[in-house]
Amino acid sequence: MIPPSPAYLALRREIEAIGEARGEARGEANALVVMLEARGFTVAGADRARITGCDDVTLLQRWITRPVRANALDDIFVEHNDAE
Repeated sequence: MIPPSPAYLALRREIEAIGEARGEARGEANALVVMLEARGFTVAGADRARITGCDDVTLLQRWITRPVRANALDDIFVEHNDAE
């Protein structure tokens, strides 16, 4: 058996990292939907697509902090200029 080349191993690590990042974003998105639904918000249509389609973990984590004080679903997505 021929050992894998360094280029193959590098490509494999890169592909694995991409998969892990996607999995992390998917987990954060699912957590946000669960939190919103637990607060009594209906997460459907464009809002659900916006959340589940987001691959920016930092943004998802920012949104996750908001259900605690949100009065409306739109409060989750509002961009604040001040520190949260």
